[in-house]
Amino acid sequence: MGNELFFVNVFPPNDRQSTDFDYRKSLEDVVKYSTDMQFKYTLMTIGDKRMDPWVLAQRGMEISSAYSPLVAVNPFYQHPLHVVKKIISLKHLYKSKIAINLVTGSFFSELKSLKDDLTFEERSERLIDFFQSMQSLINQDKKTHSGSFYTVEPAEVFPKYTFEKFDFFVSGSQMSALNTCKEAHFVQSIRPLEEMPAATTQNCGLGIGVCARETREEALKEMKRLYPDDRKGEMLFHLSLANSSTPWNRWFKNYIANNSQERADFYLKPMTNFWCSSPFVVGTYQEVADRIRAYGNLGYKFFILDFVPEEAGHVKKILEIIRSTKN
Repeated sequence: MGNELFFVNVFPPNDRQSTDFDYRKSLEDVVKYSTDMQFKYTLMTIGDKRMDPWVLAQRGMEISSAYSPLVAVNPFYQHPLHVVKKIISLKHLYKSKIAINLVTGSFFSELKSLKDDLTFEERSERLIDFFQSMQSLINQDKKTHSGSFYTVEPAEVFPKYTFEKFDFFVSGSQMSALNTCKEAHFVQSIRPLEEMPAATTQNCGLGIGVCARETREEALKEMKRLYPDDRKGEMLFHLSLANSSTPWNRWFKNYIANNSQERADFYLKPMTNFWCSSPFVVGTYQEVADRIRAYGNLGYKFFILDFVPEEAGHVKKILEIIRSTKN
């Protein structure tokens, strides 16, 4: 099991807009431990208003050719052709593998100010259309793609994409994409293990935070230090939750109203204080590794791991346990 899984880490966004956040130093550190720990990709999110994920991705590729960015792309901000040309240009300059994480969400205030008034279902339809348009452009299809939002006619895109098979990731909340974007990796919305259904396709994975120490008590203590209660963050979280209508968010509202936020194997305090966007598994190195493997036994093939950079050494121990497991 351990050797069948692959892992993605997340570049730590400066969500709180700290003025002393050193992007250069942070990126250098992330590139170093990402390549050392053999993460397949590093997710560059759109959660930081100060920095474009493409700029960070390119700088990371300059630091190391072993560094592979997974760049978040919201169809609202650009045309599929623009993204394809950007990918091709970067592939001609660098040896790194690049992948795309297609998302529909963004800052509510930003979408409102730019008049993106689509419903969740309409944004999902646009995302599928965007994916199919990109596929058509990358594969140089000879037939016209005509969707509700984009039309791509047969034409050669210069320079032509002649590199390795391209990886797309799509949020699992876009369930309508499962039948139309079969080539994509789906990031399913995670639930406690006992409520988690089996993976719906062979390309499904989960996003999850991890924190481990020699004892569970130590790990829980560290969680409170790393992600302290924050009144402003709590207010931002509830505002964000109120402005979102995804199926998972509807389930999540009900869950937090009826369950503890400090359950070790589904720890929610970092989310509800707006420090991150994933539930955590907290415990000993073995407990956390076992829980990830248990989700893997349900058919999930990859995990996007959320953790702060200072936790990299502890996360490495978790991965070593998982990867040492015999198939």
